Amino acid sequence: MDTKHRLVIAVRPEHAAQAEHVERELRAIKGVSVIGAFRGRFQADASDSGLEEIRRRIGNLALIEEQKSRGLPE
Repeated sequence: MDTKHRLVIAVRPEHAAQAEHVERELRAIKGVSVIGAFRGRFQADASDSGLEEIRRRIGNLALIEEQKSRGLPE
């Protein structure tokens, strides 16, 4: 069973011009659901395989941080 990860993804300042590319990549990855996007920052839910694919596709363009769970049931 895949674990769901809540992520905050921020485009690195030196790659700010590629924010739209990062958003397109995120939306194209199976197992990733973009919750919000604002000025090169994104919040998304991702499965284990989705998180791996995010790191592979945009890991060099953006900082990827996992938010801590608040312990609420799904």
